[in-house]
Amino acid sequence: MAAQRAALLPHQPVLIIADGLKTQEVLQQDAETWLQWAGTRDEKPSTARRPLFYPAWEHLPHEDKLPHADIITERLDTLCQLLSWRDSESEPTSLAPVVVTSIQALMQRTLAPEVLTASMKSIRVGDQMDPLDLVEWLEEQAYEPEAKVTQKGEISLRGGILDVFVMTHPWPMRIEFFGDEITSIRSFDPNTQKSRETMEHLTLSPGGELGLLKKAVEANCDSMAFASLFDFLPAGTCLVWCDPGSIQESAEDYLIEVPEEDPYYLDWDQVLQKALGSSFDNHSLEPTSPLPGDPHPLGFSEERVGACSTPDGIHEPLSSDGHYSPRNACHGSAAEGLHATDAPMAQAGFYRRRGMPSRSRGPPLQRNLGGASPG
Repeated sequence: MAAQRAALLPHQPVLIIADGLKTQEVLQQDAETWLQWAGTRDEKPSTARRPLFYPAWEHLPHEDKLPHADIITERLDTLCQLLSWRDSESEPTSLAPVVVTSIQALMQRTLAPEVLTASMKSIRVGDQMDPLDLVEWLEEQAYEPEAKVTQKGEISLRGGILDVFVMTHPWPMRIEFFGDEITSIRSFDPNTQKSRETMEHLTLSPGGELGLLKKAVEANCDSMAFASLFDFLPAGTCLVWCDPGSIQESAEDYLIEVPEEDPYYLDWDQVLQKALGSSFDNHSLEPTSPLPGDPHPLGFSEERVGACSTPDGIHEPLSSDGHYSPRNACHGSAAEGLHATDAPMAQAGFYRRRGMPSRSRGPPLQRNLGGASPG
């Protein structure tokens, strides 16, 4: 369903919400498969629609251990890409992101959009800046100085060469200065120290997330410095809840582990308030477990389309005159972009996968997945 919406409405962001990490990983793989299929059909680069993965911290803030660098990387990369898309939203070629997350990650606060923006810096070859000032700024953004850069979030300054392992890049970057002028920017292999790719510009993201949040708490900063993933999404974003009943149970179980009045978390009621009160387009994949307080748990308008049976056993939509029309698989502007080849995906969107039961919305739009094989 989420992949179908992304294919039909390429400029509408989609947020897929799971009840935990294991389901989130399965949904990530499923969304990537369907989006790649849609990109191949439309002759678009499949990488342009690769779903973003927004995980939860595996360690709670009051514990001694910090979250793994890969988790912070995926969280910051998602937030930075959402900000980048918001800046280019008006461009006709800009495709909205698809994000897969869990309820635990939604409950965890993060940096507010304006704070994250202020914690980013773009540099390019030819810029004038003191390398020591850049190092000081990077340390303020939670980067750790080291003799040699080997891990994300580390920096190393040797003469006029600054190595920095940006959290949102797969390789560390080497910035060379001649005096106060940046003369080159290139990625390199931390093991061999050999250069890989030359770049004209580079965006420096924060060197951490939880560390900056803790600093804000210690400094008694206003709560406006904190936000959730919801705050990075525009109105009209499609929220796909995969079994809201299970999601609510997971949220309540997770809060048991969180100390009372912990500033780093939203509770279940706050999550619902943001989801249902922010002009988001909510969908539930479990008709027997709708979102509390949502009068339209499936996220559809009251206008429904009829159905007729096709030779392959899948019920297809009917037009107003009773004839099959693949354009009626959805209503509104989305129908304008629906191809005939979308019918199997549109109608069998709730498919069987790894033991997960097929979903049925029931009458009047019926499903007949009879002999369908697992997706």
